[in-house]
Amino acid sequence: MKNDSLTFNGSTVMSGAFQEERTADPSAVPEPTMINQNVLYRPGLVKPFIYLYG
Repeated sequence: MKNDSLTFNGSTVMSGAFQEERTADPSAVPEPTMINQNVLYRPGLVKPFIYLYG
């Protein structure tokens, strides 16, 4: 058997290693940290006209 591999900030949450009978249970996902208000925003972006209508 094999899980997908999943790593957060260098910590393995799920290992993608093969196992004979049963894969290990996933560990906890680390708690999120606070992000800055502009992490998902960039000022001054303009959408080109060709994308406005279609």
